[in-house]
Order: sequence, then structure tokens, then C-alpha cells
Amino acid sequence: MSHPKGDTTDIRILRSRRKLHDSVLELAAARPIESVSVADVTRAAGLNRTTFYNHASSPADALEQALFGDLDAMRRVLTEIAADRSVPLDRVWEEITRDFLGWFDRYEDIFTTGLLDGRSPVLTRLLSHHFTASIVSLLDTRPSLVPAGLARDELALAAYSRFVGFGIIGVLQTWLESAPPRDPDALARILFSVLPEWMTHPSDLHHPEEEAPTS
Repeated sequence: MSHPKGDTTDIRILRSRRKLHDSVLELAAARPIESVSVADVTRAAGLNRTTFYNHASSPADALEQALFGDLDAMRRVLTEIAADRSVPLDRVWEEITRDFLGWFDRYEDIFTTGLLDGRSPVLTRLLSHHFTASIVSLLDTRPSLVPAGLARDELALAAYSRFVGFGIIGVLQTWLESAPPRDPDALARILFSVLPEWMTHPSDLHHPEEEAPTS
């Protein structure tokens, strides 16, 4: 049975992308992505440079594509659930933390190689970007989470988000430095505990200045 040309092309593109992603993940598990060249990736994937640049601008870009689609999906889930005021945020965080730890465990070799001793600034930057973006998205969705006594201007919210994002990276680095066997439940508890209490157990979801005026 013959396939339409477009379908064949799509299959080839997807196959090349999968080879590229699989190869860059394997290489990043062995050494920091900064020391991986385009030639290294193309050689491992059996692709030429033109095909590589059709999919990614650099090995770091290819790594981000291969790793972070799942985190983007988790951020969307966090934002969507947080928009439902009837869902307790502590439950949302617990579910997201569990999903994240499954993802982190899948790529633990890469994070061990890149995060220990700050060996890969690129990987640290990518993680901090995604964690920070998740908190920004949450606070954009539910700005009333921030207690009235804390600043809620754009600068403050960005600072809160980045503080939490880098704090999560610090927890992960400490976890990777600890001797095995490691208890994933302990890591989950620590990750949850670094979040400000007002992000997980808000005591007042409505600020007076945000309430609709009564007639």
C-alpha cells in the first residue's frame, strides 16, 4: 500500500526528531551538554548537519526539546487546576510534585551529570526558567493567593517566582549529592515544604480591594 507523499515526509521528520532527541539525551547523560557538539549529536543519531539544523539550533536547544515538553504539560495542568477555586492547592501541588518526581527519576542520569557542582549552567538555566514560569503562571491565574501584607506588583511577583524556582533547583542538587539509596518520598516532602505556605495553604483567597462592590 502506498502512502501520500506528505504522510511519508511527516513520518521521516518524526523519525529524525526522535533519533535526534534520543541521541542528545544519551550524550547529556554522559557529560554536560556544553561539551556536546553538533557533530557528536549527528554522529550518534546517524543524521547530517542539515537535518540537525532543521530541528534544533544547538545541542542545548535539542536537549530542551527532548526534556521539557513534559514540564510544559505539567505547567498547563497546574494552571488549569489552579483556575478552579474549588480544588485545594495543597492537593494540586502534591499531584504535580508526584508527576515531576516521576519525570525527574526518568532523566536522573542527565541531572546527576549536569546539576552536581553546577557542571551545566545551561541545564540549570533551563530548569530555573521552567520552574519560574510555572510559579508566574500560577500567580497570574490566582493573584489573590498572595497575602494582602505582601507586595503584589509585577517586580515582587517575579521575585517570588524566581526565588521558589531556584530553591527547587537547590533541593534537587542536594538530593543528588546525597548517598543512595534515596527516599523519593522524602524528596517530595522537602520540595513541598520549600514552597511558601501561602502558595499551598492560602488562608484568604479574597482581598478586600478585589471584591466586587455591593449595591
